[in-house]
Amino acid sequence: MAREQATRAARRAIERVRWDGLIHDKVLGALLGAGRAPEGPIPHAARELADQATAAITGDTASAASELVPVWREQARRLGLVARFAVTGEMTEPDVHAAVVEAVGELLANVARHSGQHEVFVEGSVSPSHVTLVVRDEGRGFTPDSAPARAGLRTVRARMALVGGAVNLWSAPALGTRVTLTWDAHVSGVPSATEEVSRAQWSLRAFTPMMTLGAGVVVITVLLGSRHWLAAPAPEWAVVSVAAVIGVTVAVSLLPATSRWMLASAAVIAVLPTLVAVNHPADAGPDWRYWQLSALTPALGAVAFRSWPGLGWVVAAVAVSGVGVVDALHGRSFFSAYAGPLPVLLVTVVSGHLLRLTLDESWDQVAHATRTAADWRLREAVEEERTREARRRVGTLERLAAPALVIVQHARALTSAQQRELLVIEATIRDQLTAPGLVDPATEACLHAARTRGVRIELVRTDIDEFGQVPAVDRPAVQRARQALHTVLGQAANTSRVRMQWHPGKTPYAATLSYLGPDARAVDQAFLRAARLPGSALAASPERPGRGSVRTATYDSATLLEF
Repeated sequence: MAREQATRAARRAIERVRWDGLIHDKVLGALLGAGRAPEGPIPHAARELADQATAAITGDTASAASELVPVWREQARRLGLVARFAVTGEMTEPDVHAAVVEAVGELLANVARHSGQHEVFVEGSVSPSHVTLVVRDEGRGFTPDSAPARAGLRTVRARMALVGGAVNLWSAPALGTRVTLTWDAHVSGVPSATEEVSRAQWSLRAFTPMMTLGAGVVVITVLLGSRHWLAAPAPEWAVVSVAAVIGVTVAVSLLPATSRWMLASAAVIAVLPTLVAVNHPADAGPDWRYWQLSALTPALGAVAFRSWPGLGWVVAAVAVSGVGVVDALHGRSFFSAYAGPLPVLLVTVVSGHLLRLTLDESWDQVAHATRTAADWRLREAVEEERTREARRRVGTLERLAAPALVIVQHARALTSAQQRELLVIEATIRDQLTAPGLVDPATEACLHAARTRGVRIELVRTDIDEFGQVPAVDRPAVQRARQALHTVLGQAANTSRVRMQWHPGKTPYAATLSYLGPDARAVDQAFLRAARLPGSALAASPERPGRGSVRTATYDSATLLEF
């Protein structure tokens, strides 16, 4: 469930950034290109962008081509750039392919808009497992620390970050700009840490019944032979030996299978039978002479089941050989231990190892089936999020942009009134990108009316992260920002400029609104009157402590409002 939720969140972010990039590059590019063009035929580049935007909105798009350079070369041509490409390799990962295509496309658009020259270089290599691309120009450049974060570059960073890539920017005034895109595939086919822990716990649970039976064997063996080990030359050592057998059996059952302590326990199992055999009476019979080997059978089975392949064989061979040496020193046959205990120990080792192989294969089959089902659910979740975001964006674009794009596609030329209307529509759509959550239908109508009168308006929301994530805002805070905007725009003179920076959640001032134009003092007074009205969203109230503060600074043709 957690993985599905994380996948849904990641897909929402990917789709949000993808649609933001499409709107920024295609829709706004087409409207700006046509709206700012000189009188005469609509520029061919604007028509092509309108065609691409319409195809994306209606879903009438072909799948992305596997080759990257032809796509970028065509885009550079439309932007009027002379592009030099030195890119090798091919990509197969769809999400990364789409991210790289869009990121480089946006960087080409940035060169055309900001570099002041028409030559661009794209160099590097791509493969199914890595991407290294450099997009550079020798234009005017800029100081990255002092330049404001442009929407285009923010989109590039977000698009690459969402597929695990990175963006490195270098630029200096008069020395050009270089942007490096990198991506490395995550190692696939390796079980996650959670899956490995689950596997270890599952194996330990499957092993528990066998060790419970083994513990019973140890207890019975010790009890039945108590008269023998109590009659040993050193009874205290015999008692210590019994405790050691029990302790090492518990240790190999509970210790991590690949730890150093497991190796130490295996070494104890290999050496302990020899040390116990040294303490046997010289006349000890064969039924008791090898009790320690019988008692250590469950521990040896645990080593064979839980630890590295082959370790059980080595421990059994060393343990039996040591006891055989003691037998030989006492004048008995060296091979007696090989004829009796060794076959039992070898059968135990083989059984433990085969049981582990069988359970591992069963686990792998169950894990594969579980991963297959989980992958299917994730694909369903991805498609649901893709469809949901597409439905939301298409609805907005069909209402705002579709009629304007049709004009750009089919009109031979535009009147000045049509161009102004296209620029107003472009600004309205841009508001959805730069100040999401602020513009409702009433605010949209107010903004449209003001822009139609010639008011230049810019809205910026400052709490959007690089992935386009928009924090939730309480309703009173949104209403407060909307009423302030309505009040100022209602008083704004034609050709004036209004800029609003909205930073929800900050106190005491959650927004800064600046006005530049005539009648600045009238705008200031209208705002203060609205803030004093009972029931106004701008007014202070006990329910909004710290949110009712208003501060203004007004000059002859400018006013600054903080609220």
